[in-house]
Amino acid sequence: MLQVMRFAVEEINNSTSILPDVTLGYEIFDHCSDTQNFPSVFEFLFKNSSVDILRYFKEDSHKIVSVLGPIGSSQTSTIAPFFMMDLIPMVNYASSSTSLSDKEAFPSFLRTVPNNKGQVQLIIRILEKFEWNWIAFIGGNTDYGEDALQLFSDGIRNTSICLAYQEELTRNSNYSVTFKNINMLRINVIIVYTVRLYATELIASAIMNNIQNKVWIASDTWSLSKELSTRKGLSTIGTIIGISERVMSLPGFPEFVQKSRGDSKHPQCKNEKLQEFGATCNQACYNCSYIDPNKIITEDPSYNFAIYSAVYVVAKALHNILHCGTKGCNKTERVFPYKLLKEIKRSDFELLNLRIKFDENGDSPSRYNIVSWNLDYSDPFQYIGSYDAEPAESISINETLIHWYTNGTVSILLLYIHVNPAIMI
Repeated sequence: MLQVMRFAVEEINNSTSILPDVTLGYEIFDHCSDTQNFPSVFEFLFKNSSVDILRYFKEDSHKIVSVLGPIGSSQTSTIAPFFMMDLIPMVNYASSSTSLSDKEAFPSFLRTVPNNKGQVQLIIRILEKFEWNWIAFIGGNTDYGEDALQLFSDGIRNTSICLAYQEELTRNSNYSVTFKNINMLRINVIIVYTVRLYATELIASAIMNNIQNKVWIASDTWSLSKELSTRKGLSTIGTIIGISERVMSLPGFPEFVQKSRGDSKHPQCKNEKLQEFGATCNQACYNCSYIDPNKIITEDPSYNFAIYSAVYVVAKALHNILHCGTKGCNKTERVFPYKLLKEIKRSDFELLNLRIKFDENGDSPSRYNIVSWNLDYSDPFQYIGSYDAEPAESISINETLIHWYTNGTVSILLLYIHVNPAIMI
């Protein structure tokens, strides 16, 4: 993710049309936890590492004009208020909780990924298409999972789908008990809508507990997980159908990653520690030299385009504010965060043949790929369909491409409840 962001920044800085004589710079910090990140946030935001209350938006005490990230809805919710306070645009690439669409609470929050609503709607459409109506929903105790569970519960009210079992996972969850309950209820379709950590532990436990012949619906956080797809015994647990962000290849990115390895020992890298471990000058990545560049290039691409487009959103808005043209930009124009926010909200441009824009809540259009895991191939994630919410909802699925790790059918439990009308209370 970091390398994609660096790639986008360098591409823009080398462009002669976007910001021809202006150089983008950045600072980056590791959002290590929801509770221990505040010193980094203050250092990131304020020149003296303390919170200044501005009398007017035209006062300028910030080190930055915009922020990208962080990943995860819960992580975003904890730090977003500090950026909202002075209308600093927060262009997010991986937080999908619908609570972040509330413009009263998050007035300067926008995102280049859809909110959970479209993904949950797509999952419901898949269940209806295959007539799967006896479902388990496994989420997590995060904003991401809790929000999706509520949307799912609301979305199936007028359908034949029954939420037979639900659970929110924690680090202390007993997965054996989870699967015991699922088997006892004879559930064969399991939605796993949680962060990758919990999904990885859950699937590993399913293999260990000899869970077989289920259909698993993977949310976008783990639907393209290469780590999980190589697990021994994965084919025994059943069929995995995943929802992923619209994956786009980034022309020039592989070459950028390969070149970065050569640049890491450049004489300008004064820090001997960084040179020793092969890190680039603008990041303290002490274990980077041990990573094969091809591993970076072939890593899970789920959020690559969202990160790439988030950088371009900010750059295009700066282009407009600075009145950039063939002769350069007006660098005497002061860039205040609130001005940048106004321009970002107006974003409407094509990037790698996809339209980039935001609605009134700062949300991006819902567009997803549908994949089926076929473990017989070197690339196990087979594209089987797509979903678009605009201009009208459309879904396409090629069922013949699904590799069923069951007998090709999923048993459906129909539950009838008879009420004796003669009984009155």
